[in-house]
Amino acid sequence: MGEIGFILQEARLKKGLTLERVADDTNISVRFLSKLENDDFTGFPGEPYIVGFLRNYADYLSLDPEELAGIYKSRGAAPPAVAAGAPEADTGGFAGAAQASGQAQEDPKVRKEAAKPVGAAPGPRRFPFAAVAAVLILGAAALWIVFGKGFAFGKAELPSAAPAVYRVEGGPFEKRLYPGDSLLIPLGEEVHRVSLVKIEDRAELETPSGLVTLGLGETKSLGGQSTPAGLADLTAVDFEASKPKAGILVRVDFPDPEPQAPDTSEVTIPPSPVQIEESALQSAPAAKASDTIIFRSPRGPHPFVVQVSFRANSLFRHEADRKEWVEKYYSKGESLSINVSSALTVWSSNAQSAKLSFQASGAKQFDLELGGPGEVAVKRISWLRSEGTWVLAASTLD
Repeated sequence: MGEIGFILQEARLKKGLTLERVADDTNISVRFLSKLENDDFTGFPGEPYIVGFLRNYADYLSLDPEELAGIYKSRGAAPPAVAAGAPEADTGGFAGAAQASGQAQEDPKVRKEAAKPVGAAPGPRRFPFAAVAAVLILGAAALWIVFGKGFAFGKAELPSAAPAVYRVEGGPFEKRLYPGDSLLIPLGEEVHRVSLVKIEDRAELETPSGLVTLGLGETKSLGGQSTPAGLADLTAVDFEASKPKAGILVRVDFPDPEPQAPDTSEVTIPPSPVQIEESALQSAPAAKASDTIIFRSPRGPHPFVVQVSFRANSLFRHEADRKEWVEKYYSKGESLSINVSSALTVWSSNAQSAKLSFQASGAKQFDLELGGPGEVAVKRISWLRSEGTWVLAASTLD
């Protein structure tokens, strides 16, 4: 097994993962995963697929994708050519004898030396530098194989990559962090940065309000206090104190705001729910025949969560509730969660690559396809009125 395959297989086994589990999570077939772990790069559709699969697999195993891609690309380097007129290495054996014999027949000087009397004094013997150099190179390679791999990989950890920064898009949001990694959590007009400092018996995180420590399964707000109050709650879902390099799985939740006490200075009689719904329906835009109805809501408009899963590489943009646009290039197997209060606009450079899933009441899930392969799609998902009720519908924008 070569160097790349050794690194991949060792990292996967340390996480206790099977090839089938990795294939389900990354959408890379078991056949290609097995080839990568055995340094067999034949049978792939092309070299871009090899590099792409290798990067995705390395990122999934928390390895450095660029480092493994660089190792793969360096494998194809050709050995340096022998300079013109440079002496070749001593091949020895029958091949060397045949070569020497051929040179003796073609070179007049060699024939002259061969014709010397038996008793003539032999010429000076050359020291076999080429043979000694070959032995030293082979010895160094053997020592590296025996000891070098053990030093480099025996302790099971590749050199750590640069700290990563993740932006929280909606909630609940989960991500595995390693010491130095950070989360950017938007709260109102501000963005709070939460960084993982270290993992011991408890995980220590740096927040705008100071250090926060979390035990396994413990939840605290960004203010450092225990829940339920808080603008955003941090939960240590999974980590091991004995394996700090394995990181910690952190979840971010956004609790519903507490209801405000009613103003008792004036007593008013609010309209009935039926009157409110009828009034809202009359003022709300109506669904068009060309719109795609995702699902109907008997209880009226309400916030919703959109799960976006990517089946191929794509540039994807989205804007929730008329806030700023968020743009990112997503690879096959990645996903995105978006919290929406009323309306969402999405743009995809490859419509078939992205599938949108919506959660409705009764644990029902509805999927929305944006379009065909290679098609640029722009959709707006919002609450509309249709046949006297509310519907969540997708409209195509130019």
